[in-house]
Amino acid sequence: MEKRKALYFYTGLSSFVRKDILIISDQFDVKPFAFLPKTKIRIIFIFLSEFFFILRNIIQADILICQFGGYHTLFPTLFGRIFRKPCLIITGGADCAALPSIHYGNFSNKALSLFLKSSYRLATHISPVHETLMFSKYTYQDNDFPNQGLLYFCPKVKTPYTVIYNGYDSSVWKKNKQKVKNRFITVVANIKLTYTCELKGIDLITQVAPRFPDCEFYVIGIPEEYDLQETSKNIKKIAFVNHDEIASYFSEAEFYLQLSMSEGFPNALCEAMLCECIPVVSNVGAMPFIVDDCGFILERRDVDLLEQRITSAITCDKEAMGKKARNRISSSFTEDMRKEKLLNLINKLLQ
Repeated sequence: MEKRKALYFYTGLSSFVRKDILIISDQFDVKPFAFLPKTKIRIIFIFLSEFFFILRNIIQADILICQFGGYHTLFPTLFGRIFRKPCLIITGGADCAALPSIHYGNFSNKALSLFLKSSYRLATHISPVHETLMFSKYTYQDNDFPNQGLLYFCPKVKTPYTVIYNGYDSSVWKKNKQKVKNRFITVVANIKLTYTCELKGIDLITQVAPRFPDCEFYVIGIPEEYDLQETSKNIKKIAFVNHDEIASYFSEAEFYLQLSMSEGFPNALCEAMLCECIPVVSNVGAMPFIVDDCGFILERRDVDLLEQRITSAITCDKEAMGKKARNRISSSFTEDMRKEKLLNLINKLLQ
């Protein structure tokens, strides 16, 4: 029996994009389109390329699927309406956020906001990876909006939505080395962007590290020559690490720090927890829900409060807490769970 066809639009071939393509490919012939303009000038050409890609394939397609909301979702949702083909947008983080204080989030950009609002209205369905991407109160810091989420920035959107959590393979992500006492680790991408250090809480790490001279703070994703303005020798910068190799770094760390100002459902956090890292996370997005009672929550963006949380972390029953963190992810957020729910949703949209 010939598989039905799905057009899949994405802006970066990250690990979770690859996983979703594999999931959908189980029942569909997936034809992907990468919306990746290398410069602002070339965005016009990528729009034209996307336009003709849809024209060539829309008749044979059964469904259009977009990873994240953005510029790239306008044509799929518009053509989906015109040709009466269902269009699903999977939202993940920045596409539901705005932190003007650091110029982060798609809703901080007026032009992009217009594309988002139109796309979310035109879409057949939206699938956020957590409820907070639709609406949440924001109390972590006071420099931005008191609320976050798609429905806060797009109150007129009536498109139905279904929350489907990310999923992880516990047979891949597991502890494979001995833990190093009092080692903390965090992973950061796009460090050269002006807002990244604040967004990911790296500035908090550089402030708190001198207070814990007997601890190590590993930051993966930062070249040695990059100036973090750190004053403490216990901060270790590590440049790019292949995704397949990160488990070894997680395995050696006792703790994982995710002190972001904004998050959706962070993969690195869950992967670290599967490697028995005890999480210390900020009170944003899905993170308090993910961590539950097997880690420590930083309620406010405050270095003194962070010092208290780290003190609590290094004095807890670390072996028991690490195993509890692993069990939290392996029992609640599996790849099979996401696969079943995502395919059920897609098939329901085709009925």
